[in-house]
Amino acid sequence: MTSIFRTAWLTILVATAAGAAGWQIDLVDLKGAGTFSSLKVDKEGNVHVAYVIEDGNRYPLKYGFWDHAVKRWFIMDVAESASFCSLALDSKQRPHISYADFGTLSGSKLRYAYWNGKTWQKQAIPLNSDIIGYYTSLALDGEDHPRISFYEYRGPKGTEVRIRMRVVWWTGKYWQVRTIDEQEGSGKFNAMAIDLQGRTHLAYANVSAGTAGMRYAAGNDTSWQVEIIDGMEQNNGESVGYSANIVLDKDGDPHVTYMNESNPQVRYAVRKNGKWEIRIVDRVSAVG
Repeated sequence: MTSIFRTAWLTILVATAAGAAGWQIDLVDLKGAGTFSSLKVDKEGNVHVAYVIEDGNRYPLKYGFWDHAVKRWFIMDVAESASFCSLALDSKQRPHISYADFGTLSGSKLRYAYWNGKTWQKQAIPLNSDIIGYYTSLALDGEDHPRISFYEYRGPKGTEVRIRMRVVWWTGKYWQVRTIDEQEGSGKFNAMAIDLQGRTHLAYANVSAGTAGMRYAAGNDTSWQVEIIDGMEQNNGESVGYSANIVLDKDGDPHVTYMNESNPQVRYAVRKNGKWEIRIVDRVSAVG
């Protein structure tokens, strides 16, 4: 079991062997707080982590690799002026990272980087969007093609389109984009997974005052179905959906975690036989 949290440096906690008394703590990077961190463990037991150093200046996107054989960390710079990164590993255990430009100025883009075995290949994804901001989530399909969910903060220039949940994917020849939820406020927090049949599952929040809630969408390249997991009607007007994450079990059923902002809680939802079961995991002092 692995977990990352933010301190004055990027720090990783790793649970020791079953039955052991505590946690092993590693300092990965001493150059600043590692924000928006995303972690994966590969088939050989090596740890991969992407994060952005909050230095108030360059906001570099960095990649860390813990080699289990030599038991040490290796750190690489990937890009600058980055935020909200997400990491996935391909069939060769090579890292792929999605990220947004730092800030929400006009022209802020969604970007994608991957390690080809020798160098980082990077590109801005060609989207007709004025501003891409906040969270992104990356997953790879069976052919190692990337799929990225993102929050379109502002749509095409000259239009009133804004604040919607979208997904873009590489077909092998070109990038294709689809709007998953166009209701205003959808997608600021989002997380994505792909099942063994190649179907995409997406957990995301709507954060607008009248429609706030935790949502789930599933589909393929042609059609999607959207559901409200936990909305304002079920919560007496409380705002839920912050800090969303999703994982699929061996049966392909989605498990979702998220926060209640109004009454700070960690919540967990699982979809079984077409119905959502929701539990309160813990109460917290504030939403992170």
